[in-house]
Amino acid sequence: INQVSVPGYFLSDFNEALSIIQAVEVDCGIAPGLQFDLFHCAMMGLDPVATIGMCRNHIRHFQIAGTPGRNEPDLSGTATRAALNFISQDFEDAIIGCEYTPLDAPDASRGWIAEARRLAKA
Repeated sequence: INQVSVPGYFLSDFNEALSIIQAVEVDCGIAPGLQFDLFHCAMMGLDPVATIGMCRNHIRHFQIAGTPGRNEPDLSGTATRAALNFISQDFEDAIIGCEYTPLDAPDASRGWIAEARRLAKA
C-alpha cells in the first residue's frame, strides 16, 4: 500500500513484500501469494509491467483502480493499458478485482470493463 494514500502503512515496498513471502516459504513451508494492486503501484511511481514481472511468481490476485483518486480505471493511460495487456498474455487464469470509488452511478461506472476486455483480447 502506497504511502501517499495510507501514510505510515507498514508494508509499502514490493521488494520487502517479496522478502516476507520468501521468508514464510522457507520458515513455514507454505507459499503465500501477493495481491498486486495496480493503483498502489502507480501511486508509488513504479512501472507496472516491470514490477509485475519482478513479482510474477508470487502474484495470486490483481486489483485495479484509477489514479490518483481511486476511481474507475482510466484505460486511456498507456501504463494501465500495458499492464492489462501484460496480465492477459502472461497470466492465463488471472483474477482481477476492482476496488474503487465510482465517479458515476454504479451501473454507469462499469463502462470501462467492456473496454478492458477488448484490450485483453487485442
